[in-house]
Amino acid sequence: MDKFAKFTQNVSTSWTPFANKVGSSFTQYKQMATESLGSAQVTELPRDYIELEARYEAVRRTVQSLVRQSTQYSASQASFDVQAQLATLTTRMGKQTRDASGPHEVLTEQHEMGRTALTAAEPIGLEAPLGAALFKFGSIETKVGDLRRTHNTHIQRSFISPLQDMLDTSMGLAQNARKHVQAMRLTLDARKAALQG
Repeated sequence: MDKFAKFTQNVSTSWTPFANKVGSSFTQYKQMATESLGSAQVTELPRDYIELEARYEAVRRTVQSLVRQSTQYSASQASFDVQAQLATLTTRMGKQTRDASGPHEVLTEQHEMGRTALTAAEPIGLEAPLGAALFKFGSIETKVGDLRRTHNTHIQRSFISPLQDMLDTSMGLAQNARKHVQAMRLTLDARKAALQG
């Protein structure tokens, strides 16, 4: 019998925190349901807290929007699959394609335009005005592509990453604190209702 009593005591000890948590959550959900039906009194949070929560929400939405838009901007220059583009280009030019099974290089539209112009300038020749113009255009586009890639890397490292870190850390902690305040308010209202009822 001692073993059975010890076992039930161990089970009771290990289940009590879980049961308390489930009971607390159930009480909060029940209170939320009665509040949504309009049959419960809701404790008003302090005006300062409500204003702070509204400002927090505005900042959070703004930061999320900035991260989303900056990410789209820095990725707007579509990356090209170098192997597929070179195969298409060389096929068009009537040349044999070589096996390009190396790693894929991330290129911008400017890189692709530059490569196309440089490749087209070769058969025409640099002596011809069109060939010289294509060569200059291709060289400039390649440089613009390099600058764009550097710019995108800088945006990611210096702007998007810090904002995303802030969303994940500071803003995440504030969001957890908001949930905790809401849970405590629901618990308080549920206990008030239980005492009145």
